[in-house]
Amino acid sequence: LEAFPLTANGKIDKKALPEPDLYGTDHYSPPTTPTEQRLAVVWAELLKLPPERIGRDADFYSLGGDSLLTVRLIAAIREHFQVELPLSEIFSGFELSSLAARIARAQEEETTLSRHAALLSSHQNTKSKRKKITI
Repeated sequence: LEAFPLTANGKIDKKALPEPDLYGTDHYSPPTTPTEQRLAVVWAELLKLPPERIGRDADFYSLGGDSLLTVRLIAAIREHFQVELPLSEIFSGFELSSLAARIARAQEEETTLSRHAALLSSHQNTKSKRKKITI
């Protein structure tokens, strides 16, 4: 506001004030990736907010998150995305989009590790079968 609306008596006219933008919807950008969309729903449940109020630029702590909710967030991420993120990554301050990117990277790393473990196991099984054949 450039100036407060005033009544005839020169006091601030509270009824004439615009509604505050508590969620930063003036610059709202909706979640775009599937991970961002799922994470927005998780945040909405924890923060007790409508999911459409959580944009990709939203900050968990600015929306009402605190240390206790952060611990619950880590558990929810583990449950919904099957990845383990260290507490330090969550406390470092983040927006929905950057946390979603971290989750996606962690899922890719987990998939890569699983593939390598499967290949190693397959290789070891093949190697032991060869030994059995040559004996």
